[in-house]
Amino acid sequence: MKTNIEIERIKNNLTQQELANILGVSKQAVCEWERNQRIPRIRTLRKLSKLFRKSIDYLLEQTVDKQKQS
Repeated sequence: MKTNIEIERIKNNLTQQELANILGVSKQAVCEWERNQRIPRIRTLRKLSKLFRKSIDYLLEQTVDKQKQS
């Protein structure tokens, strides 16, 4: 399963490191969000929401990779 954070990062042609630099967090933090091991802090969620122009609710939802369903 991919998270919506990962989907939006990829849509915006950003690496984990580039997103981490924009948000002022570590690459490890981005990786953990994308693996559902950790949730971003509210301040970071606000930055993500603004960057991707998506709601915080949307960013926190899990999305099933449609390719895996085929």
